[in-house]
Amino acid sequence: MPPVLAGAPGTDKEAPPRVFSGTIEISSTQIAFIASAQSGSGTLEFEGMEHDFSIGGLGVGGIGIMTINAVGVVYNLEKLSDFEGIYSQVRVGATLGKGKSTIGLNNSKGVYIELKSSNKGVALSAGIDGMSIKLK
Repeated sequence: MPPVLAGAPGTDKEAPPRVFSGTIEISSTQIAFIASAQSGSGTLEFEGMEHDFSIGGLGVGGIGIMTINAVGVVYNLEKLSDFEGIYSQVRVGATLGKGKSTIGLNNSKGVYIELKSSNKGVALSAGIDGMSIKLK
């Protein structure tokens, strides 16, 4: 049997297509000194209704403090209960004064969130985060 080459046709797993589900707004504060912690809240607009939620999270890597305000789009959300859970991200960045970034988060239920954020504070970050979302 010949070896299979990485990147050969038919060997790469493609990401599932993204289906628009709703919009999201988030406001949070992140504090880091080697480990990081985050807390905040937001609103999800899904199926014509607004749903408030809280966020919390822990991560590894970084130093500083910053406030984050973000808006974005939620994809692949079939039912509201699938929105809750742990979302993961890998991050690298720096904020000195004000900054902007785009963040992609996904959970184990296939929900994907794409956020565009404006940040304020002083922080250096590099690491892996887990963010927990809980509906109020």
